[in-house]
Amino acid sequence: MKRKIDVTLQEEAENLSEVQEIIQQQMSDRLKDLGLLKQEIVEGRKFQFEEVQLKNRFQVSQSDPVKEAYYTSTYERVLQLSKMYYSPYFGMIDYLDKSLDNEEFCYYIGRSGLSRKGEPVILDWRTPAASLFYQQRLGEMVFRAPAGNREVDLKHRRQYIIKKGELKGMFDSEIDIKDDILQMVLSGSAGNRLKEVIATIQKEQDDIIREPLENNVILNGVAGCGKTTIVLHRIAYLLYNYRKQLNNNVLIIGPNELFMDYISEVLPDLGEKDTSFQFTVKELATRLVRPKKECLKTRDYYERMLTGRDKSFLREAQYKSSLTFKADLDKAFKDYEEAQKATEDLVFQNQVVMSAEERNQMFFKTQARLPYIRRCEKIKRTIRARVRDIRNDTLRRLKAAYRGKINEAKKQGNFYLANDLELEMVDVLHQYFEEVYAFIKKIRTLYDLPEVEDWYAKATKAREDKIWTEDDLIGLLYIKTKLEGKGCYPIRHLVIDEAQDISIFGFFVLRAVTGADSYTVVGDVRQKIKGNAHNSMMDNWEKVLSKDEREKIKYYELDLSYRSTKEIIEYSRNLLKYDNQMRAVDRSGEPVKHLTFLNPLKLGDMIVDEAKELIDAGMERVAVLCQTIAEAKTLYSLVKDKIDCRLVSTEKDATDSQLLIMPVYFAKGLEFDGVIAVEASKPKEDGLLSYILCTRALHRLVHITAGEMLL
Repeated sequence: MKRKIDVTLQEEAENLSEVQEIIQQQMSDRLKDLGLLKQEIVEGRKFQFEEVQLKNRFQVSQSDPVKEAYYTSTYERVLQLSKMYYSPYFGMIDYLDKSLDNEEFCYYIGRSGLSRKGEPVILDWRTPAASLFYQQRLGEMVFRAPAGNREVDLKHRRQYIIKKGELKGMFDSEIDIKDDILQMVLSGSAGNRLKEVIATIQKEQDDIIREPLENNVILNGVAGCGKTTIVLHRIAYLLYNYRKQLNNNVLIIGPNELFMDYISEVLPDLGEKDTSFQFTVKELATRLVRPKKECLKTRDYYERMLTGRDKSFLREAQYKSSLTFKADLDKAFKDYEEAQKATEDLVFQNQVVMSAEERNQMFFKTQARLPYIRRCEKIKRTIRARVRDIRNDTLRRLKAAYRGKINEAKKQGNFYLANDLELEMVDVLHQYFEEVYAFIKKIRTLYDLPEVEDWYAKATKAREDKIWTEDDLIGLLYIKTKLEGKGCYPIRHLVIDEAQDISIFGFFVLRAVTGADSYTVVGDVRQKIKGNAHNSMMDNWEKVLSKDEREKIKYYELDLSYRSTKEIIEYSRNLLKYDNQMRAVDRSGEPVKHLTFLNPLKLGDMIVDEAKELIDAGMERVAVLCQTIAEAKTLYSLVKDKIDCRLVSTEKDATDSQLLIMPVYFAKGLEFDGVIAVEASKPKEDGLLSYILCTRALHRLVHITAGEMLL
């Protein structure tokens, strides 16, 4: 599509009006279609239930699903167009296609595509050509198209600011991280940033988003580098370009329900229906295993991890997150299988149905590739088939023998004898069937088929009152795969966010449970809430991948943070006790306030004063973050009568208040305009928790430290 490039803001506003007219016309046309479709569907149902006989209704109703599916898709497109109207696009590209004799193409770029008479007007941001917009430069380049790579010469790249259907500004440039639109989005409130960032995705982020499905992505990035942005945009990109392969079958594993709620509305705003499955590890495990024992709440798990008072709990958590635990479970399971070794031949009516040697050959060698339960059932089916053959052969012989005697008695006119033989045959056959049934019952008990939880509890020597932790749930899922096989929760593409707190064993198990060969994993080794001793998958992922699997990995590291101001990033970086190459985007703000207190009774007033100052400065979302729920409750009690605020003490608590008070583990992956980070106890030596607390802030940070609080 050719378009005049050198235009004024007024002329570009007129172009916007033309596009909006197209959108409005298409909405009007589809609304008419909806009206006609609705009438046809209603009349069809009325005819079906009033005029058609019951036996013929099924045949008549076959056309209804087609119409209803078309009605649904049309309705969804109307909703999509209605959203597009107020902000139809955010960019424009103008390029020459060298493979087509330098033919010129000029397209707008938006969240969703728009065509008129078969000619694209707006390209969906996920289309191959739209990738040119995110290259941050002009000139010759290549983009990946379905038919192969296309060599082009990008002549112009323009960005637009469209608010509530009105064009507010436009910029022509190669656009680097200092561009005005990026600065505007970064300076915005935390509530809208995740939705608005689509227009300002940087080249290094876009490269990760557009990795082909056959490449598995692992991203280790600093706080604020856009990991969650990349994950969500990559899901939308993959669903758009690989819809048939994925069939909307994507699983997102996140750290907690607060985080899941935070990201839940983003996919629809990227032009994709939110059809993915979204679970925490705990939710997935309880859904698949349905444990009878109580499971430790996420809050309580992190409380015990962070307080560090229960040393045995810490040791157990470290052990059960390791590959040593996997090896011990493997050994226990191997011993369990060895205990199933057959020692006697299976004999039925003096016939060897299956020898002990043959059974062991099948169990330990020929069928060893099958998971335990399927292997046992395979052997049992083989035995039952042989018993069935013996039974049928025996029945034929018995019936033939009795029929011969009965017929002979009838020839001799001895009908009383013939009748007695008939009754005798019935009794013999009945007795034989009882013997067969008893043997079949014996076959059912040949192998022990345990419940997942019972086996795991026995293998780990768990007490009766044991409460399962997240690490135990991973172990339960692993045993489920050992018993029932991989892919017991089949998924086409696995996504793990905040992966630094997923153990290396957990990563192995999640891939086994889902059977997913395709995955995207993002995390930050600097944000391990469980501490440096935690066996994080982000440190050791290579250990559970084969050589072929490692070759499919595209590993990325991002060290540039877009979230916070330079002052906040510089301050947070210095909190870590080891070398950290974290860089900040060129966005300045207020200096970080570092305050200390000696009297806990005055801490409440200090927090209230700082919170009021942040709110008066225009901070729409402010959080008081601390280490534990005990600290959060204490802080809440100190300030609740002095300022409007809300305590977040569970994953299900509402977070719509302007001022929130919560422990740091509920803030994983979240961000706030202003943060008051309170460390009421001595900071950890490695600085990880201090770093996580402070990097939740976008624009303003107040860091309050003190000695041990009197909680």
